[in-house]
Amino acid sequence: MGVEVVRDTLDTLWKAMEDLINIHDRDIALQLGFCTVVMRNKNLKVTFADYLSKEVDNTEFETKMKRMTSPVSTLWKTNTD
Repeated sequence: MGVEVVRDTLDTLWKAMEDLINIHDRDIALQLGFCTVVMRNKNLKVTFADYLSKEVDNTEFETKMKRMTSPVSTLWKTNTD
């Protein structure tokens, strides 16, 4: 997916949540796996999973998360698979 598609999708989701909160006076709870986002009575609360701080604090976290250190454009020019 292109950046524009992802951006538009996220913007639409946030706008829908804003409408639910402001227009329909609803509470929202989003369980995202690594955190829970709760909007209740127009207050925001975010609770992160216990394991997350241990994983992010690990010195190898950043190198594990990176798929490559060179720009993607380099891969496109040198790899046809």
